[in-house]
Amino acid sequence: MLVVDVRRAVRDGVRFRKGRTGLYLVERLPVSCLINLQKGFREQHSAGGFLVRRVHGRVEVCLVSCKRRSGVSWEIAKGKMEPGETPGATAVRELQEEMGFEAEVAVTESLGMVRYVFSTPKKEVRLKAMHLFLMEANPSPESFSPAEAEGIVDVRWFPVSEARRLVRHSSLRPVLKELDRRFGSKTTGQR
Repeated sequence: MLVVDVRRAVRDGVRFRKGRTGLYLVERLPVSCLINLQKGFREQHSAGGFLVRRVHGRVEVCLVSCKRRSGVSWEIAKGKMEPGETPGATAVRELQEEMGFEAEVAVTESLGMVRYVFSTPKKEVRLKAMHLFLMEANPSPESFSPAEAEGIVDVRWFPVSEARRLVRHSSLRPVLKELDRRFGSKTTGQR
């Protein structure tokens, strides 16, 4: 499998055309656009998810506010998988560690996996494969002790439609769109 930096390729004059089968084709592709051939490239597996609760008939999702090199952003709690750990166990552990709460957390649904490329502070390229889950806590936490050492500066509950507006990470946007479609305007009979 080759991972292509499409932005760089387009910037370098590569023209992509969509073939009859839906695949994108190119006449030539410089090696500099092939991310997984770059020095220091590695794949990283992680897991995280969306902690949800039902309040007054509507679904809310809990997000973490993270301080990053590019500024502060609202995200989901997530982190690297440890050796021998399942994706679901990683998601639960990371949620509790980053948000800072104690409660029984259950994975209620797998939301699949997203992949994206990022650069480490040392400018090494990583392909992240992140497993996503829908989760619920019992009891649902009301107060949090954010993992400040990991750059988490705040933790809050939001209606799904507002969470969709706040989260800017492109890999999470389709998942939030689906959650908004599913839960955004619906009410449940539960508190």
